[in-house]
Amino acid sequence: MSLFQSTPDAVVLANNITFLSAKEITEDVFVKKCHSHNDYWRKIPCLEAIRHGVQSIEADIWAFDEDFSTELTETPSTSNDTVTTQQNFKAGELYVGHDLYYLNETWTLEKLYLDPIFELIESANPEFAADNKYNTGESPHGIFYGDVGATLYLFLDTKLDANTSYSYVKPMLQRFIDKDYLTYYNDSASKWVTRPLTIVMTGNLPVEMVQAEEPRFVTLDGKLPWFNSTSSDETMKDIAKYSVIASASYSQMFGGGNSFKTRMFNETEKAILAETYSLCHKYGVFSRIWDHVNWPRYIRDGQNKDIITLGADFLNIDEMDVADAF
Repeated sequence: MSLFQSTPDAVVLANNITFLSAKEITEDVFVKKCHSHNDYWRKIPCLEAIRHGVQSIEADIWAFDEDFSTELTETPSTSNDTVTTQQNFKAGELYVGHDLYYLNETWTLEKLYLDPIFELIESANPEFAADNKYNTGESPHGIFYGDVGATLYLFLDTKLDANTSYSYVKPMLQRFIDKDYLTYYNDSASKWVTRPLTIVMTGNLPVEMVQAEEPRFVTLDGKLPWFNSTSSDETMKDIAKYSVIASASYSQMFGGGNSFKTRMFNETEKAILAETYSLCHKYGVFSRIWDHVNWPRYIRDGQNKDIITLGADFLNIDEMDVADAF
């Protein structure tokens, strides 16, 4: 039995909870600079992380260029009869999952992420009459009740063709654009304008398609190792023009190898991280490092403490209790 079919239907769970407003979900939490890695593994994708105040969420997306079906034949433990389940995947749709073999036709980007996020943003931005003297016309509020200026970062990790995936993503974002809910790049001012939702494309990147757009409503996950003393000023400025966040694995940062997974960071590694974070901040880019240690816990917690102390912007996490602890 596949992982997704053996767990509660996340779409049903999400649909049953989104009647709650942003205030009801986030009023007693504070925003945490954490990144919900492989967020769709959670019992309630998207909303569980938001409920914990996590500011950044990641969904792996699959875009197929033609319709196709799959069949899964199983023998339930309570019966000797086999059961065949058919999954129908459509071109033009974006499916969420870590692996091709565990995709489910009901697990779509819109149902699990874009629909509930849009509803939460709407609930944080009630309509006022145009002539209401108390309507200040300020920027739209974000979903976090305790910090309405905080954006929610949604990482879309493209697993197949970058351009096909982006051609599916862009129309799905139009309702956010129409309401001024989506972060965008202001070319005339040469800066990013923060709005309640910020989309970050990662994995296979549609670089040319995004760079050609004006204005740009989607950011590209930057290359974090390029923020170092040997990179040119032009290179780092160029990353900042297309990226609000830059990411890398620890292996990429430290030049390969996995010895860091069995110990605390050494002084050389700390110096690399400190320099990288400092340069990111100089150019207005946030940082995120993945491929982190989850066990042993004392190494995980010690490394997390180090990267926060050294200036990291987002803590990559797989378990919500880590967000609460930090």
